[in-house]
Amino acid sequence: EYKLFETLHSKAHYISPFDMVICLSGRGNLQGTLCLADKGKLAKQGRNSLSIDTLDTMDRFRASVTLAKIQNAYNQKLNCQKRVLIYFNGTKEQNEQLRAIVTSKKKFLGYPSQWIMIDDIPMDSTLGQGIALRLFLEKIKHLFSAPPKLLFISNTYHIPRVLRTFGSDSPLLKPNFYLSNLGLQKIIFEKLGDEALNYFLTAYDGALKRSEIQCYGIDSHISSKLGWKHDLTGDMQATVRYSHYQIPPSIAENIPENVKTFQKAIVRHSLLWQFKLHLPESKEEGHIQKKEESKKAMIKF
Repeated sequence: EYKLFETLHSKAHYISPFDMVICLSGRGNLQGTLCLADKGKLAKQGRNSLSIDTLDTMDRFRASVTLAKIQNAYNQKLNCQKRVLIYFNGTKEQNEQLRAIVTSKKKFLGYPSQWIMIDDIPMDSTLGQGIALRLFLEKIKHLFSAPPKLLFISNTYHIPRVLRTFGSDSPLLKPNFYLSNLGLQKIIFEKLGDEALNYFLTAYDGALKRSEIQCYGIDSHISSKLGWKHDLTGDMQATVRYSHYQIPPSIAENIPENVKTFQKAIVRHSLLWQFKLHLPESKEEGHIQKKEESKKAMIKF
């Protein structure tokens, strides 16, 4: 799966028309420096800022804007005035920073502020992002003439876990996950209120479950990222842990059926011979220079 999504990075033909981009926040804020939440997690892992790529969030948002503009141009050719929404639900620090930018400049990376949706999350994790997205889609489902077509943007090493988290078979879309987790019920009640808690404790067949999901991993080569070995290993372990050993599981065992990207890729390509896994030695040297150049470019903007 990792090699599949890495290979598809450069193949635009597998992306079908979409309504909304889900830009998942990563490490770093919108200026390329670590967030407070990042620092706490890295301290527990025994890592420092020189061993990771702090441009994750910036790079994901840049890819989101690029793909949204391409889809908008395609819509215009069809005389369709619909514009792609970019949805972002980061940490409190990331959200406040993005809100300040779009309020003052009325755009971000050239994308109009009215088409950028910023949403708060009940906890700083992919789980928190899933809970927030599910609620948000129900609020704006009237904007879609059919079940929404969603394009998820993240780092390539993160994509397999993302699809298991947000797909139609995800435990996050089933009441049993919340009924058996009293700690999570408390967080939802305190952060979102009693009405939201009751919503998660009842059967669900809403917009996220019925959506058509596609994905885009921003890394053409997972091994080109600073600290890639730690990130890839950690995400592999997390995918197995959250789907098999955690009780109750928080992600699906397999990639769900409503993930169209995965289905198309298997039909069009033979995994037996075309996707050969080549993970060269880590190219740590030069990463810091690339990181600084990208940071300067964003600050200049």
